[in-house]
Amino acid sequence: MSETVSQARADVLPQDLTLVGVPEERINAAEAFLAERVNHPTRDAIAAHQDRALQAPGPDVRGRLRSLAELSYATYNTREMQGGVERQKLKPDQIDWAALGFSHMMDQQSASAQNMLRWGDELGMLHGLEPVHDKYDIRSALGAFGLSALHRVQLMNGHSLSVPGKDGRLPLSQPNDLAHPAYAARDGLFVGVGASRPVAEAEAKKVADYAPDAKREFDLMVAATEWVLQADGRRVTKKVRPFVNTTYAQKDPTDLAQVVTHEVDGGNALHVNLYVPTPATAKRGRAQTQHTYALLRDTLTAMHLAEPGDRMLTTTNAHFNPFQKAAAMAELALRVGIEVDMGTFSPYEAGLDRKGHELVPELHSEVKHLETLQAAIDIARGNQLSFVRR
Repeated sequence: MSETVSQARADVLPQDLTLVGVPEERINAAEAFLAERVNHPTRDAIAAHQDRALQAPGPDVRGRLRSLAELSYATYNTREMQGGVERQKLKPDQIDWAALGFSHMMDQQSASAQNMLRWGDELGMLHGLEPVHDKYDIRSALGAFGLSALHRVQLMNGHSLSVPGKDGRLPLSQPNDLAHPAYAARDGLFVGVGASRPVAEAEAKKVADYAPDAKREFDLMVAATEWVLQADGRRVTKKVRPFVNTTYAQKDPTDLAQVVTHEVDGGNALHVNLYVPTPATAKRGRAQTQHTYALLRDTLTAMHLAEPGDRMLTTTNAHFNPFQKAAAMAELALRVGIEVDMGTFSPYEAGLDRKGHELVPELHSEVKHLETLQAAIDIARGNQLSFVRR
C-alpha cells in the first residue's frame, strides 16, 4: 500500500467504524467495480506506448493495481511533479514529457496527444454519460472551478449548459441527454458540495455574472443554485445552518461546516449546499474528493435525507468521471449502500477543447482513488471476518 493511501486511510476512515458489518453484496459490488476499472485493456495500451508493461489483467486485481500504481506515481503524477499544484495552475510546457514516455505531448497533432484523447475517451473521460435510471432519490454535484460549477448545477436541473451575460443566458450547447427524465425532473432533493478553495482574481472575472460575491468554491455552488432557481422563477425559502464536522479532523476547528438549504415551491423540492472545511492533512489547502463524499454521506444520513438503497445521480465534467466514481464507490456505495451513477457532460458540450496532456493527471487521480477503494474493501473484509458476536 502506498504512503498516500495509508494517509488517506488515517484521514478519511477514522476507526474504520463505517466499514464494520458491511453486507456481502456491497463488498462484492465494490470488488467487481474495482476489477473492471483496474483490468481495463486501455491501461495496457497506454503502458505500451510508454514502452512500459503492467501486470497482465486477471483475477489478481491487487497485483495488477500495484503495478498500475507504480507506473502512475512515476509517470502520470504531473501535479505532484510541480509541487502538488491545483489543476488550473499546472504548467504542462515545463514537464519533460519524453521522460514520462509521452514524446511531443504538447504538440496536439502528435501520436502521444492524439492517442491520449482516444484512450481517455475509452476510459470514460471525454464523452457524456447518460443516467442509468429515469428517477433518482438524490441528484448531486461536487464543487468545481469557474463556470463548471454553474454547468453542473444546470445539468442537474434540466438546463442547457450556458453562460449568464449582459443579454441573459447564452447557450453554449444543448446536450441531447437533457431530455433524459432524470434531468427533466426538477423536484425532489438536489445536493451541491463545495470546499474552501479560494476564488482567485482570474476566476472571479469568469464567474462575475452569476457569482459576483463568491470568495470560495462553496460560494460558487450556492450562487449557481440560486441562479438556476431564479431563472426558473421558483419560490425559494433560504436557510443557513453551521454545524460541527465530526467526520474528519480539520485544519481549523473553528471553520464550521455549513448547510445552506433552499426550500423550493413550498417544499416540492429541496436544494442543499454543503460546505466542506479543510482537513488537517490537506496537501492542497482544501478538502479532497474523499473528504467531500464522506461529509456528504454523514450529513445526509444525519438529516434523514438518505438511507441504504437510495439512488444518487452525480454530475461532473467527463474527465473527472473515473476518479469521482471510484471515490463514490468507497464512501457512499460500500459504506452506506447508496447506489451512485454518474451523469457527465463532455468538454465539447461545455464549449471546451480538451487537450491530451490534460488527461494525464486525471489518470493518476483515478489510480489513487482505486487504491483507497481497495484499502476500504480490505478493511470491510477484515471487519466482516473478525466481527463475530459472542
